Amino acid sequence: MAKKDGGGRELAGHLRLTIRGIRSLITDMIENQMTWPVFQRGTSGIGKSDGMRQIAQALDGELIDERVIHYEPPDFKGYLHYDMNAKAAAFAPSHLEMSIKKAFERAQERRAKAKSTKPPVVIVHMDEWNLGKPSTQNAGYELFLDRKINGWHLPDSVFLAASGNRTEDRAYTYTMPVPLVNRFVFVDVGFDVMEWTEDFAVPRKLHPFAIAFVHFRKEVFHRLPEADQEAQFPTPRGWERVSNLLNMMDVRDPRLVKYATGLVGEGSALEFAKYCEIKDDVERMIAAVRNEDYKSIPNEPSRLYALNQFLVADFRDNPKASVDRLLKYALHLPDVLADIAAALCKSMINVSKPAVANSKQFPAFAEKWGKYYLAE
Repeated sequence: MAKKDGGGRELAGHLRLTIRGIRSLITDMIENQMTWPVFQRGTSGIGKSDGMRQIAQALDGELIDERVIHYEPPDFKGYLHYDMNAKAAAFAPSHLEMSIKKAFERAQERRAKAKSTKPPVVIVHMDEWNLGKPSTQNAGYELFLDRKINGWHLPDSVFLAASGNRTEDRAYTYTMPVPLVNRFVFVDVGFDVMEWTEDFAVPRKLHPFAIAFVHFRKEVFHRLPEADQEAQFPTPRGWERVSNLLNMMDVRDPRLVKYATGLVGEGSALEFAKYCEIKDDVERMIAAVRNEDYKSIPNEPSRLYALNQFLVADFRDNPKASVDRLLKYALHLPDVLADIAAALCKSMINVSKPAVANSKQFPAFAEKWGKYYLAE
């Protein structure tokens, strides 16, 4: 049976990974100096470019992040000019060539300063690749097939990657030449709400209501508009912007729907604003957890998803002071809410595994809920 991507579409014979999976793949390739380029194809707004930034940061490397839609063939090869010294035509170094050389020098300097024997890492990410014109893609053959620019061989620790959208997402892409496709490690990139929460939303301190809503209504985490519509639509990138919006206004501000419509579409904005009406209930539930008044907490998923994210935010800011209280609360959840308890614990472990493992409440929690949060 064919697997499905993050948008529910079937894939035929393609390697399919989430953003976390592709980070792991590329990190492993870089650390083992595998010089095959990677192409990640996925729908818009799911974090393909941000994943490249995370890899470069984790490896203390340099990232060159270019948009091929702005490229012309000379941006790869360089512009032909007359060399007065050689008295012959020659190609001037291109912007990309000079950028890679300078980035490699910076990476070398950092390795030398740290007295590290590891090779300097540079990631060259050519984003929106299949939005580039066929002539521009053809000009990239030397880069991706031969690992050369204008005759200059790239060092082995310079890693090449490209990204692009899918034709079915109405991105008006150009078909990639078959020999070029065959040169890449070709990956279809999907998305996952829990992974996005753990790897992106919580570390970047996105607003708890934005995180909670996409957990409660996973259908609007990413949803393309109908074929005949040109309206805005919800994406992980859009929900990050909604979170930024909530840092500027209260969740019950009448302007919320207007601005959120421009970020995630009207339907999702209206649903989100309606969801935010539970703010007073959630504040009472937070107080109930602090006072260990568990009986006053309603076992209603929409509110509990929101409560989870506020508790995780509290734990993120002060793990040692809050861990026992939060695990004790989770122990009092009924069996029918195992997914709520498991999600809370997984998020806490992702923030600080030692704090959770050392909690006096953890043995009892693991006995009751362990099979659920370890299932994945």
